[in-house]
Amino acid sequence: MKGFFYMLLIICIPVLGMGQVFTPKVKTYTREGNRSYKAGSFVDAEVSYKKALEEEAADFKARFNLGNSLYAQERYDDAIKEYQQAAGLGEDKLSQSLAYYNLGNSFLNKKDYRKAANAFKDALKRNPSDMDTRYNLAYALEQLKNNSDQNKDDDKKDPSEFAKKLKAQADELVKEKKYQAAFDLMQSGLKKDETVSYYNDFIGRLKEVSGVDESNK
Repeated sequence: MKGFFYMLLIICIPVLGMGQVFTPKVKTYTREGNRSYKAGSFVDAEVSYKKALEEEAADFKARFNLGNSLYAQERYDDAIKEYQQAAGLGEDKLSQSLAYYNLGNSFLNKKDYRKAANAFKDALKRNPSDMDTRYNLAYALEQLKNNSDQNKDDDKKDPSEFAKKLKAQADELVKEKKYQAAFDLMQSGLKKDETVSYYNDFIGRLKEVSGVDESNK
C-alpha cells in the first residue's frame, strides 16, 4: 500500500521486526491476515490482525498490517490510529519510516495536508533516500500552499463602486504613463475604502514601475 495516486505499490507485508518475540498464535493469525489481505478480503484480514494483537499488542507487523487493512477499507481515521502506534513499535528506522509513510497517505486521503506533510517528514528522517516519500511530501506541500492561496482569495472582499471607479481612473493614468500618480491615487484610496485592497496586485506593479520612473507624476 506504499505510495499514493499512480505511485501505488504492493503492501509491504514481510516488514522488519527483528528482535521481537512472537507466540505461535501471533504468527498464525498474522499469516492468516496476510493471506486474506492478498485475496482482497480486507475485513477478514482486519479480524485476523486484531486476534494477533490480542495475543501481543506490541507486535509491529500485526499493528502495521491492521492499519493497511483499514486503509484498504477507506477507514482512514482508524488506520491513522494504527499507524501512529506502529510507528512507536518499530524497532528499526525502516519499519518506522513505513509506518509514517502510510500515516501520511492516510492524512492525504482526508485532505489534511499539513499533517500529511509532517508524517512524510518523519518518514524521511528515518529513510532520507526514499523517493516515493519525497514525491508525496512535495505533493502535500503543494496542496497546502494551494489551499492557503485559495483561502486568501476567499477572504478578499469584492471592490466597492468607489474602488472600481478609482481603479478606472488609475488605468487612465497608466495609459498616460503616469505610474507614480496612479500609485498615489490607489494608496489614497486604500485609506478611505478597504476594498481597494482587491487591487493589491495592481498596486504592487505600480509601485515597482513608479520606483524607476518617478518623473511621470
